[in-house]
Amino acid sequence: MHKDLVKLKNISEIIFHAHVDLLLSHYDTMDWGAWETKVKYCVPEEKQEHLKKYFFPADISSIQTAMRECIILFKNDAEEICNEKGTNYPESISQKIISYFNKNVAD
Repeated sequence: MHKDLVKLKNISEIIFHAHVDLLLSHYDTMDWGAWETKVKYCVPEEKQEHLKKYFFPADISSIQTAMRECIILFKNDAEEICNEKGTNYPESISQKIISYFNKNVAD
């Protein structure tokens, strides 16, 4: 997987849309519109910047670097939202996922 550009791009898109869903689950205040519109009007600028990190050049090195950053931003956003909702955040699970990702997407 770690040198397969198409697989890495696909994984990044899955994580991106999961990140969008996470943010919209907390910030969406609209009852109309596509996810793109909802992100633009409901998600705070700072969190939109997190989503922009998923847009990177289509080369292995750029994808690996960006995904390492994106997965941490996703974790931080999920943890923040859980804290705001009074829900325990599963730190051990996220650390396992990040560790697995870093191990399998090594340079």
